Amino acid sequence: MSAATLYPSYIALEQALIDVLETMRPKQLRLRNVDILTSELFFCVGVFYADDADIDVYARDGTSAEIQSRFAQCLLASKLRFSFLELPEIEFRFDSKENVDKNFQGSYHLFWR
Repeated sequence: MSAATLYPSYIALEQALIDVLETMRPKQLRLRNVDILTSELFFCVGVFYADDADIDVYARDGTSAEIQSRFAQCLLASKLRFSFLELPEIEFRFDSKENVDKNFQGSYHLFWR
């Protein structure tokens, strides 16, 4: 096992996201994209539903909160496997592909700028 790092590596974040999406599969979410942005002390997970209405629906029924909670649980459960000591601040941004298409020329790169 390698020496522990302070925060999880990108691969740990990515694996946690894969695990969460797999457990959420039975809900048949209208997901179009998921992005992870990282810096040394900050992580942001962008969850893009199909359209703007989905943002409100999934917020009201608790799905978005469940995604956040499961993500943190998966990361914490992987501390030993990925050799990190603690979780940084993790922000979630829930938006839609409809918004990206309408206001950012369909570009997630432009969305995050």
